Amino acid sequence: MPLTLSSSSDTRELRAPEPLTTLAEFIPSTTTEAEILRLVDDGLLQSQELVQWRPATGESPSTPRPCELVLFKKFVQRGLALPTCDFLRGLLFFYGIELVNLNPNSILLIAIFVHFCEAFLGIPPHAGLFKHFFYIRPFPGVAQRHVLGGTNFQARLGRRFLDIPFKSSLK
Repeated sequence: MPLTLSSSSDTRELRAPEPLTTLAEFIPSTTTEAEILRLVDDGLLQSQELVQWRPATGESPSTPRPCELVLFKKFVQRGLALPTCDFLRGLLFFYGIELVNLNPNSILLIAIFVHFCEAFLGIPPHAGLFKHFFYIRPFPGVAQRHVLGGTNFQARLGRRFLDIPFKSSLK
């Protein structure tokens, strides 16, 4: 699947319960081909021959062509790999959100949860177990949401999963 890589993070806010289907106002992407090639060299992204990526340098908003997906560099750096797993696609479908609606910490949390289930528990990731530990929260709040990073997964009170040191700012 071709994809467009972007580093844009500036958005305008939408009010709930309006669906998150309109494009946000993004600052132009600054992700260059050299930065994407570093992701490939680091083993975080497949080669251009396999994934058919292209940089979105200067595009505002990062506009996917038919059959393309906008993917943010921070998502790849936090563990998102292509093709994505069925569990991630199921979460997006269940909650009615798109990849762009998640913030990088949520991508990291999902990647850690999938790895925890597969490597430590020896089971496929399970939605019921995920929902036991986490819930989805609009960001910055129910009355006011961002299109980009407009939802995140939070740990439920009183239910400890793992102590994960998340960054508090991902500007």
